[in-house]
Amino acid sequence: MMLYDNRLAAAPMPMSPLFRGESEFHERCLPSLYRHGLTELESLERQIQLEEFRLMLQVNPEIREMEDAALMVNYNGLAQHYGIETNILDLTNSFLVAAFFATTTYDALQGVYKPILHTVSSGVIYFFLLAAS
Repeated sequence: MMLYDNRLAAAPMPMSPLFRGESEFHERCLPSLYRHGLTELESLERQIQLEEFRLMLQVNPEIREMEDAALMVNYNGLAQHYGIETNILDLTNSFLVAAFFATTTYDALQGVYKPILHTVSSGVIYFFLLAAS
């Protein structure tokens, strides 16, 4: 936990290296919001979608309880786990977690991850070194 603006926020320990696993190689590793070259109107639509998500969650009893306890809720971080494109890139300090995402695909209809059994290309694990402070 860290203190942020007189509120508590869950924050991961800064660890190096960080990894990101994907089932296919991308020339540039970008957050979902920047992968499609959105028009200004589409960007505005995504911002509205994020704001609607935030407004919807703010009335949720568990979210209200967290905020009343001075805990910070990262709405963008939550939104991307519900399929909303955001400017956040998921990274992990676990090579095994990255390997999982490099070797699976998400089936949105069934809500499950499935192993990639037959593929022409291989999954990839991106490797990020953090600058020493």
